[in-house]
Amino acid sequence: MSSGRRRSRGDFLQALEALATLQHKGEELKAVAMTRETTSAVVREWASLVGLDLDQLGKDLAVIHVAGTKGKGSVCAFTESILRSHGVKTGMFSSPHLVDVRERFRIDGRPISEERFAQCFWECYETFKKQDKPLPGFFRFLTLMGFKLFQEERVEALVLEVGIGGRLDATNAIGNPTVIFQCLDVLLMVSI
Repeated sequence: MSSGRRRSRGDFLQALEALATLQHKGEELKAVAMTRETTSAVVREWASLVGLDLDQLGKDLAVIHVAGTKGKGSVCAFTESILRSHGVKTGMFSSPHLVDVRERFRIDGRPISEERFAQCFWECYETFKKQDKPLPGFFRFLTLMGFKLFQEERVEALVLEVGIGGRLDATNAIGNPTVIFQCLDVLLMVSI
């Protein structure tokens, strides 16, 4: 965990309010013609501002990138549980959350604390806010925050669920995932 002042419940609640302002409802994606390459470049640029090298992150830990149309959450949960049962320190990034945004960030099967969320959120938010451009949108911000969190927590394996999917998904910026699941294909193979 990085250094900094201890964060309170109030910091967490303020973080949730600030996070809500990042929901662009697609305007960000519609405003510019994006490709997988430009999306990855934008995410990588933001990542570098908070001290992340996504190629190195992909080398430092095993990344299991889970994509597809159905069953991503289940595949993520099963994969993370199997790894954890074998003594691997795991991180899991999933979306959407059902009740609490902290559900998206799990370390060894448990959502991060409000204090840890607030700490990582404000480190990213304050760094990004200093830039002379719009902040990353909701999902990109949370993805970047997750990458930072999992690096700081020194997880050995990161189970990474795509968000919006396709070529514009921020999770595609991670360098060289170890495994990529296509969930619909996996489910069809199991049922045959």
